[in-house]
Amino acid sequence: MSLLGDIWDSIVSKVQSLINSSLTTFKSWVNSAISAAIATIQRVYNYVYNYITNVYNNVSTYVTNVINNISQYISNVYETVTKYVTNVYNTTNQYITNVVGASTAWVEQKLQENRDWMTNFAKLMDPQGFLKDPLGFIKAAFALQGEIANTLVVKSFWEGFEEGLTEEEA
Repeated sequence: MSLLGDIWDSIVSKVQSLINSSLTTFKSWVNSAISAAIATIQRVYNYVYNYITNVYNNVSTYVTNVINNISQYISNVYETVTKYVTNVYNTTNQYITNVVGASTAWVEQKLQENRDWMTNFAKLMDPQGFLKDPLGFIKAAFALQGEIANTLVVKSFWEGFEEGLTEEEA
């Protein structure tokens, strides 16, 4: 070969070796950058995953605590109301027994008598049986009123009244 060919081959080999060393450095840099990017993405993923897990756990714990607190509050209110009602009943029962001097059975018997009286209230308020035959009672009242108007006492009164008016005019 010739000198020019040898120079050419030497230049090509130098350039090839520079390109190969540059590519090796570039490949190393690209691999390093890709590994760093993957590690960064993994850290972001882990952060987001942990954040969401913590939020879920906190919300779940909060809701559970709220439910437990409400249940406990309802239980306390129920027990308090039950105790209050029981105390009021017992106190009232004792007061009635002390004031009346009677037993609970006596008071209940009197209450039953009162209920029976209220049930029969219509019978007690209508001893003549008006509600059984109201039209008959009304007709009888008008008939009685007509009889009164037609009796001699009323006629005598009217005649005397008219005679008195006539004398007054004269």
